[in-house]
Amino acid sequence: PLIAQRLGGESIAFFRRALGPAFVVCGLGYVLAGASPLLALAMLAILLAHMGGSVQWVFSTTLIQLAAPKDVLGRIFAVEFACMTLASAASSYGFGVLHDAGWDAWDLSLLAAALFALPGVALFLVLRRLPIPEVSLATD
Repeated sequence: PLIAQRLGGESIAFFRRALGPAFVVCGLGYVLAGASPLLALAMLAILLAHMGGSVQWVFSTTLIQLAAPKDVLGRIFAVEFACMTLASAASSYGFGVLHDAGWDAWDLSLLAAALFALPGVALFLVLRRLPIPEVSLATD
């Protein structure tokens, strides 16, 4: 998030524009990891993927903090964290089942890339067409 913020600034418009591409960066990282001939290169590729994930998490959380009513923020973040935990568990289980069924690292990395990149492209296309809401930056 620090690199993305330095490149694009701190505007709400940039945070929204960056969400879709951050998903694609995740997908790219997983493709590169699957294609890496060396463990060190695979580690760098996973670092790239997780940098994209960090941008998703921080920017989306910031947008929620700016837009949601302050009296329900705790509940919103509790649901967000629960959904993230459930998605992490489900993906770990699902990828484990696929690995046990004979999928190799390359196939799994392509699946991971698609699961990140396709929703990212869709999110990018949707968000660029929606108006940016007026959000007060004043604290309550």
